[in-house]
Amino acid sequence: MAKKEDIGPKKIATQRRSIETVDAILQATQEFIEKDKLDSLTTNKIADRAGVNISSLYQYFPNKNSVLQMVLKVFINQEAKFFKNVLDSVAHCTPEEKIDTFIEFTYEHNLKRKKIVKLFASTIFDFENTSLIEKFDLIFIDILKSKVFPTTTHPNLDVKLLLVIQLVRYTIVSSIFYQEIKFDKQIIQDELKQAILAYLGPQLN
Repeated sequence: MAKKEDIGPKKIATQRRSIETVDAILQATQEFIEKDKLDSLTTNKIADRAGVNISSLYQYFPNKNSVLQMVLKVFINQEAKFFKNVLDSVAHCTPEEKIDTFIEFTYEHNLKRKKIVKLFASTIFDFENTSLIEKFDLIFIDILKSKVFPTTTHPNLDVKLLLVIQLVRYTIVSSIFYQEIKFDKQIIQDELKQAILAYLGPQLN
């Protein structure tokens, strides 16, 4: 049996200089993902773009996939922060308007960061990365509960919101990346909104 590849970080940066080095590595990797072909990514290219010695990279990451794993973790935290801020900006609105904002934000943000979203989507069926997807879903469930349904006590609310998150994610990601089937953005958003409002109707009243 082949040895399982280690994708965890080798050590955690705690000093200012080491934190700056790791940040530079992660930023360089994100920039590479957005501008170049992921298949051509190597640790040497990451180090060159980050302006650090390759030995410095290997102090913190055992391989390229370990760097990508950390990039995805950062991506999840960034998405959660953006999402929370977006819902905070419409705190005065109705739940229906917040759901509309949720869909709009998800579509535009996925479209804007297509390549890293594609990397994230590629991990969904990789069972080595199940914990990443789970973390993403749990964070978004908590945000929706606190920002859209703060007074709802439905016993299955977590399950309902998980299904909504999955519906929005898979529909939007598919509409962006499908090659043969072309979708109109407004139709996608309208249909998603109708489906969610019909499904969550009792919890919105």
